[in-house]
Amino acid sequence: MLHTCVFIASHISNEKRIPYLNACIASILTQSQIYLSISFENEFLKTKTLSMLPVDNKMKLAIREKKTSQMNHFRLMTEDIGKDEYDWIFFCDDDDYYEPCRIETFGNILKDLGMDPSTSGIYESQEGQSHQQYRYEYWSYCMRPAILKRFFSIIAAANQLDTLENACCDIMLVEYLRRLDPTVYKFYRLDSPILYHYRKVDNEESVTEVITRVERAMRKPNPPPVASEQFADYIVEWNSYLYDNFHYYKHDVFLRTIVGCELEYILKTEFKEDYFYLDFIDSCHVETLEKYYYRLRELCKSLYDITIL
Repeated sequence: MLHTCVFIASHISNEKRIPYLNACIASILTQSQIYLSISFENEFLKTKTLSMLPVDNKMKLAIREKKTSQMNHFRLMTEDIGKDEYDWIFFCDDDDYYEPCRIETFGNILKDLGMDPSTSGIYESQEGQSHQQYRYEYWSYCMRPAILKRFFSIIAAANQLDTLENACCDIMLVEYLRRLDPTVYKFYRLDSPILYHYRKVDNEESVTEVITRVERAMRKPNPPPVASEQFADYIVEWNSYLYDNFHYYKHDVFLRTIVGCELEYILKTEFKEDYFYLDFIDSCHVETLEKYYYRLRELCKSLYDITIL
């Protein structure tokens, strides 16, 4: 018998998210053990959510006393589970849901492949491409707990646990999985119909929506000629904007760095037409981005077996 567990990380920020979470749990509870790690925006939401959650011995619940990022939820769950408590870890966003046969479909393959200790996991695919060719979502995977423990232990050893606060840190987890040494860690592709349903509508807190909001908020460069009377005012306005909205640029540097983009390419992509005038703004902006970039690159060197060239 396979001992599986689905990790669900949740932060309840409004009442609308409670039925999403309950639907998520209901879709999984007949298939597998669940470990739900949850935090709340306020005491009212905490009380209401807990009163509506199912009580089931197949679901383990950990309540975090302050708002916790997705990856820190996963880290805390990973630290908490016993060495041999589960054979395989799955994931589900707290507003998504499983097809009723998802765990069974994975399990039919794992019964055979799982006997080989080099089998590290399986990922669901509708693209028909390996995960080296195509970047899948983190929830596409199931994996041995040791693979997840290794991810967090490397980040902790690098003294970069703050990286786990990034809303898109799941992309770093996926990149870590894609870049594991394939001769040591074997991941198998499950070509299947859709077994995981990602909520795309009416979900302003999804990672996709977070990225979309960042893109909408980014400044659209339109520099006037350097010799024009408007240029000085343009620089002042741009410099002020950077102080107020620097987190957008830092977010993008994170996303591009962890997948292997070079610093110059990142700066050109972020600043577009303004790239040629970076010397006119306060130097702290670019210096901070450069420092962040090189810090992330050092972490990637430790995390990735297949290194960034």
